[in-house]
Amino acid sequence: MANKDWSKVPFTEDMKDYFYEKYKDSLKNGEEVTDEMLDDLWNYAMVEVLKKGPSELYPTLESVFDQNLKPMKEDELFSMMGDPMEFVFETDCGAVIIRDNMQTLAPNLKIEANVIDSFAAVLNYEEKKNNKGVRMKHYFHTAMISKDMIEGKMKTEKKQIQAFHETMESVFKKDETAMAMQHIEWAFFPIIAHHHYYLVVFNLLKGTSVIIDNSNSGQTYDAKYKHVCDLLLNRTIIY
Repeated sequence: MANKDWSKVPFTEDMKDYFYEKYKDSLKNGEEVTDEMLDDLWNYAMVEVLKKGPSELYPTLESVFDQNLKPMKEDELFSMMGDPMEFVFETDCGAVIIRDNMQTLAPNLKIEANVIDSFAAVLNYEEKKNNKGVRMKHYFHTAMISKDMIEGKMKTEKKQIQAFHETMESVFKKDETAMAMQHIEWAFFPIIAHHHYYLVVFNLLKGTSVIIDNSNSGQTYDAKYKHVCDLLLNRTIIY
């Protein structure tokens, strides 16, 4: 528990719900709150801080990681200890991560697609919980635009449309947190194209889009994004 400044972490209802749901059996049995439980709650709080962005208390990402997320990441998540095939995350809609996948979050490694997909599943769950059933955002998985579509291996537009439609139907059928497309305002599509990772966000009500990409290759929009973004936009409109 060293170096953890709890005065910078307001205790929220979400934190209380998270802690109770995870440790309710232990608490009901009269067990004392352990340092391990408090460390877990701290890590949850720091992730929430990261998601909300810079603040007066944490003006930079470095200031958040200095509050013991970095030691957690280096000492536990990427320690390469434990069974690499151990399941560390799984949902009913099919998002699964094993320990070996999580370790691809380490610097200078190519992140596994299912890590992104699982994070999307978490965001969708939180979206449904926080909006009390009124869905405003949906985070899709990385396979919405497949490698075959990007590389032109689906020779006809009809096959591309059919494949996209089936993938969409599968998303809304398998994911109990998902609602019909007409109830979604913001649609988030993570793209992996030729080892290039970026995020395309559509505002479906306003008909606008934005690309989030932290790479700087110096290429033009046409060279870097046009083919995939046009493909995604056209298939989404048709759906």
